[in-house]
Amino acid sequence: MTIASWHLPDDMVAASVARDHAARWAADLGWDVAETDDLVLVVSELVANGIRHGGPPVGLELSSTADGLARVVVTDRGDGGGPAPRDAAEDEGSGRGLALVQALSVENGWSRDGDVTSVWAVVRRRSG
Repeated sequence: MTIASWHLPDDMVAASVARDHAARWAADLGWDVAETDDLVLVVSELVANGIRHGGPPVGLELSSTADGLARVVVTDRGDGGGPAPRDAAEDEGSGRGLALVQALSVENGWSRDGDVTSVWAVVRRRSG
């Protein structure tokens, strides 16, 4: 199992930084660029939600599972509420992130431990 973790900036640049970390981490495991698309998108959405709806500090942890999947965990210190997927209206510019995470992950969820919320997803290596 390969585990890596990072503390992210406290603003929306965190999603970009997290995408870079995820892409490099996957490359180090031998994933090519095309295989990382789903992983990078899930990381981006979860981190953006942590920044937008949670509270600093926001952290990212990536780990590989024995069967070759990637587990993404994003932590924040928000108000204690968990993520709530919703149906965004067609003309809304946001509100689809959790639906994307659900569609791209094998499984996902969240938990609360004290003042830390952890949102996680397990992502399969994308095949060509």
